[in-house]
Amino acid sequence: SDTIILDTTGPTTSTVAPSEGASGVATDTTVEVVFDETNDMDPSSIDGTTFYLKNSSGTTITAALVYTPGTKTAVLTPDSLLVEGETYTAYITGGITDAAGNPATPYNWSFTTLDASAPDSSIIAPVDGSTITSSSFNINGMATDAVGVSTVTVSITRDSDGFTWNGSAFTAATTTVNSTLGTPGGSSTTWSYPWSPTPSVNGDTYTIDVTAVDSSDNSDPSPASVNVAVDRVGPSIGAGDFVIDFDTTYTADLTVDLNSSVAQAAWMRFATTEGALALAPYVAYSSTDTTDLIGPDGIKVIWAQYADAALNDSNTTSDTIILDTTGPTTSTVAPSEGASGVATDTTVEVVFDETNDMD
Repeated sequence: SDTIILDTTGPTTSTVAPSEGASGVATDTTVEVVFDETNDMDPSSIDGTTFYLKNSSGTTITAALVYTPGTKTAVLTPDSLLVEGETYTAYITGGITDAAGNPATPYNWSFTTLDASAPDSSIIAPVDGSTITSSSFNINGMATDAVGVSTVTVSITRDSDGFTWNGSAFTAATTTVNSTLGTPGGSSTTWSYPWSPTPSVNGDTYTIDVTAVDSSDNSDPSPASVNVAVDRVGPSIGAGDFVIDFDTTYTADLTVDLNSSVAQAAWMRFATTEGALALAPYVAYSSTDTTDLIGPDGIKVIWAQYADAALNDSNTTSDTIILDTTGPTTSTVAPSEGASGVATDTTVEVVFDETNDMD
């Protein structure tokens, strides 16, 4: 006599590892399948074309395959570590058969690897130690992550009192604001936050900290940080802070001194009209400068403006001086020239011809 096993049922998938939908899977995982088959499997049918692994882009992962007949277990061991935070799909095809040649029921399942790497953030602007002079400033930088950046938060702390910016004002409560990502969820993205500084005191300093968070809620362990000053107010000009020739009224010299005593001024400029002043270049501040007056004689006006180190302009101011390069002449005399018979008790008088005051 002889016997034969009748087997008309193909193998199915019994268990898989990692399990269907698993997340946080180690990047050095193997991929296993145990077949549910009453009889023997055909080991020659189990190879890289019938049991394989693909990444989310559809690329087949190179792996070594081992089949153990005793447990009907096939194991894929990727040649290199899988990518963090990536979703992979394993495939079983009908090309796998049992010893009777019955095809396996096709099956596939997916799992996601662990994203353990923290993102990194950087600040491009403002530069550490810089001074912000504009009424609105775009804080910006870059953030990167092995998988994807989900948020970048910005903390702006006023150093003088520790208050933080909540989007519209500084408050005692610790707050952060969300930036706008150039590529949300991207592994590399720009970020930006438009800040309208409202310093309580001109020249206040602020600490800006930036923290990136990835799609797995990993936070940047070393947030980027810069310290900046805000200065949007120009130097203040008081009465007498700018005078010509130490505030004298007249000059006979075409070259006159320009005297300045403006606190916080780093730059200055002068012109003969207010319109020309706006176009004049700034020069380094000095308490004394000179300029040449242009004739003819008469009242001369010099306009002045100052700026601080952050190039915040002051208000304009001006001073006047009278240019007088012509000496007085004799207009009339008494007694008159050549007069005779003049009384012995007469006075002698002269009237000067002079446009301005006599000394």
